[in-house]
Amino acid sequence: MRALSRRTLLAALLLTGATGLLAGGGWLAWCHEPAFYRTALDADPTRLARGSNELLEEASSLLTDLGRQGEWRSLFTAEQINGWLAVDVPKNHASLFPPDLSEPRVALERG
Repeated sequence: MRALSRRTLLAALLLTGATGLLAGGGWLAWCHEPAFYRTALDADPTRLARGSNELLEEASSLLTDLGRQGEWRSLFTAEQINGWLAVDVPKNHASLFPPDLSEPRVALERG
């Protein structure tokens, strides 16, 4: 009977430790700031505004193209998307993201 109690205690301790490790790892992942993010946040406001305007112009052109037959395509850069997220979203689409999400930015990588 005593061996069963030790096994139960050991299992409980292992389970508690594993739960703590998972919770701690989850917290660290939640708080982690990717390297690109600080750079994106520190971007020049003039470049952000230009990127936002370029994205809006390209999106408007794409919307027009959708109404015609034939091929159409559009290309958006990370700088344009981040400009739009930094400039246009807070000004014109403040409720687009949930309140607990602030200053979203993206990084585009190959693959």
